[in-house]
Amino acid sequence: MIVYYAPIIFVLVSLVFLFVRARGVNLLLSTILVLFVTFITGSNYYAVSDYDNYIELYNSIPDISVFKFSDLKYYYGEIGFVYLVSLLKYFSIPFVAFTLVLSFISIALKSYFYAEFNKNAFYSISMYLCLYFILVEFIVIRWSVAVAFILVGYCFIFSKKYIYGMFFLLCSSVFHYFSLMFIVLSLFINRFFSFRLYLVSILSVTFVSSLLSLLDLSFISSFDTNISTTIAFYVLEKDTEIGLISRAKVFIYAVIILFYLGFKSRDYIDKSSRFLINSSMIFIFFSILFFEFPALFQRATVITDVFCIATLVRIAECKLKGNIVSLFYILLSFALVFILWSFIDVNNSYNIRVWDYESWSIFLY
Repeated sequence: MIVYYAPIIFVLVSLVFLFVRARGVNLLLSTILVLFVTFITGSNYYAVSDYDNYIELYNSIPDISVFKFSDLKYYYGEIGFVYLVSLLKYFSIPFVAFTLVLSFISIALKSYFYAEFNKNAFYSISMYLCLYFILVEFIVIRWSVAVAFILVGYCFIFSKKYIYGMFFLLCSSVFHYFSLMFIVLSLFINRFFSFRLYLVSILSVTFVSSLLSLLDLSFISSFDTNISTTIAFYVLEKDTEIGLISRAKVFIYAVIILFYLGFKSRDYIDKSSRFLINSSMIFIFFSILFFEFPALFQRATVITDVFCIATLVRIAECKLKGNIVSLFYILLSFALVFILWSFIDVNNSYNIRVWDYESWSIFLY
C-alpha cells in the first residue's frame, strides 16, 4: 500500500530542493519521477480495478494483418487505441510492454508541459500526482495518454506552431473522443480577457449548470447511432456523484486567479502567465458546466487541475521572484492541501479501486 503514497514523498522532496536553484537538479528529480511512475504504473499486475478489462481487451484484439476497419465496432475503445494494440500484437509485444510505453508517454509529456511553464516543474508534477496518481495514471490508461497529448498540443499552440499543436490534439482524440472538446477550446486559449468578463462567465456557467440539473436529457438515448450512444453514456451516467469538495476545488482555483487579476495590472502579466490564466479559466468554466454530469466532469477536471496547478505555481514564482522564503511558504501551503487530498484518496481507493501492489517484475525471479 505504501507505493500509493509516493506522490506525497515527491512533494516533500520538491520542497526541500526548492532552495537549490540549479535547473539541472530539477531536471534530474523530474527524470527520476518519470522513471519511477512509468515502472510502478506501467508494470502493475492486477493491482487496479480496470486491469481485467484492459488485459481482456488487449487479448481479444487481433493483430493488424487480419484486422479490418469494419471490425472496430466489435471492440471497445477509440480507433487510435484499438489500432495501436492491433499493431503491437502483430509484433508479439506483450501487454506489460504496452502499458509501460503508455505510462511513459503519459507522465513524460505531463512533466514536459510543467517544465515549459514552471521553474519548479518537479513540484508541479508531484502536486498533480497527489490528485491523480491512482485515478488517472493507474486506472484510466486511455484518458491519461489523451491528456498528455492535449497538453503538448496546447504547448505548441501557445508557441504559435499550430500544425504541430493540431497534430497532438488529433492524436489525443483518437485515444479518447472526449478530447475533441479541447480541439474546439484551443481556438480561444491564446486570448486574454478581462477580470470582469471572467467573473461574469463564472456566474453565468454556474447558473446554467443549475438549470441543466433540472432538465431530462434521457431522450438522447433514443437515437440509435454510435455518436448518440457515446454522448448518452457521458451525459446520463449517474453511477457516481461529484462531491462537495471536488466542486469547491474548482471554485477555489477561480477565486485565487480572480483575486490575483483583481490586484494586478494586466499590462504587467507576462505572456506565459496570460496563457495559463486564460486556459485555466476556460477549463474552470467547463468543469462547472459539467457539475451535473459526473462522467464529463471527471474527465474535464483533470485538464482543469493540470492547468490550474501550473497557473498557481507560475503566479507564485512571478510574484515572489527573488524571495525564496516566501515562495517556500506559499508552495508549502498549497502542498499541505494536496497531501491531505492524496491521503484521503488512497484511503478511499484501497480495496475498492486498488489493492496490494504487485508488479510484473515478480516473474523475473
